[in-house]
Amino acid sequence: LHLGHAGTDDPIFQELMGRGVAVSNSSGVTAEPIALSVIGGLLALHRGFPRWYDAQRRRAWEQLPRIEAPPDLRGQTIVVVGLGAIGGHIARLSQALGLYVIGVRRREASAGDHVDRWVHPDQLKEVLPAANWLALTVPLTAATRHLIDRESLALLPTGAYVLNVARGAVVDEGAMIEELRSRRLGGAYLDVFETEPLPPESPIWDLPN
Repeated sequence: LHLGHAGTDDPIFQELMGRGVAVSNSSGVTAEPIALSVIGGLLALHRGFPRWYDAQRRRAWEQLPRIEAPPDLRGQTIVVVGLGAIGGHIARLSQALGLYVIGVRRREASAGDHVDRWVHPDQLKEVLPAANWLALTVPLTAATRHLIDRESLALLPTGAYVLNVARGAVVDEGAMIEELRSRRLGGAYLDVFETEPLPPESPIWDLPN
């Protein structure tokens, strides 16, 4: 069985492999488009696009007070957890925007990985306090389930952003919702959720950030 995508953590694929079926995937085939979506989400959150979308719907001409203008993106820090195909493109594009890139993976990064600093996953919590942006691109495994838990979220600086294109369960979704509601987290770009499709009753639908 060949899959047109990378993820093989769905129970049906695990069941097939358990029965001896050979399962191959297409790791990396959509890496650059996904990375571009992450950068699009990053720019939309940084420049306050959701605010303008809301104003447009209300036909409201609302100028942004100067005190609320976003700080320069150049010089901010992004921590990219997972430097595979997607994470590598995110790192490259982030450097092009002037971000300081910290890459997290088990194997040491090289010059071609487009990171300014490499850390082992065991050191993740050491670098979270420096992360203006946290990009997640790791597969879902026993080791990465709720990798970003309540403690990890609390280590992020106030106003930081989460960018998740890994799997929903890599993040403690309930804890993240609390952080978004309180505005301690500046916002989140979410391509994945713990339950998919996202249930209509999920509070995520109504969170402006």
